[in-house]
Amino acid sequence: QSLVNANLIITVNSTVGVEALLLGKPVVLLGDSYFDKLYGVLSQEEGIRFASGQLDLDSDRIKLAISQFLDNCFIPIDYRRSEFRGVDGFDDFLEQLDS
Repeated sequence: QSLVNANLIITVNSTVGVEALLLGKPVVLLGDSYFDKLYGVLSQEEGIRFASGQLDLDSDRIKLAISQFLDNCFIPIDYRRSEFRGVDGFDDFLEQLDS
């Protein structure tokens, strides 16, 4: 509930940042992250500008950037009871590695 009500999230390097971006909330990273180049991920200086109303961001664009990033960089896995039930897209992933 805190993420939903927040205007800006500050984290070192946490999946909370990903969750915030999925909600369209900008994130200030205090460390390096695999998602640190996405639209909506701010430096400390940009975070100050955003918090003071000097920087405007598009919430829908933030959501789109993180959604596309996750779709392009991760393989969805359905993991239940210590067994893999399905790994959607894994064959496509392996095919891309061969090309």
